[in-house]
Amino acid sequence: MDDGILTYFRAVWDARAFKKPIAVREGLTVSYPRTNAVFSPDDRYVVTGCGPAKTGEPASLVFMKKENLEVVKRLAVASTPVKVLWHPKLNQVCAKKIHCSSFSLLNDA
Repeated sequence: MDDGILTYFRAVWDARAFKKPIAVREGLTVSYPRTNAVFSPDDRYVVTGCGPAKTGEPASLVFMKKENLEVVKRLAVASTPVKVLWHPKLNQVCAKKIHCSSFSLLNDA
């Protein structure tokens, strides 16, 4: 694309059957092809970073249900998250953004 924005999809696969994904989510805007996605510690959710879909819109962390990749939460952030980590014991999501900064989200529940 001319604007440098890439639109990717995320898919969940069963390692025992690679012929067809369990679920696919299309239309996730990412600025960097190495943007990752990770599972939650309880294996119920997937989170990934997304860039703005249009100029002036915020970047976001997108939380999806693992079984069907339905978006359950889209959290606006200042710049595009490229690497995401969900700490299993702290229940904390950490993300590295494109401008070499990072942030953490904590759920005390």
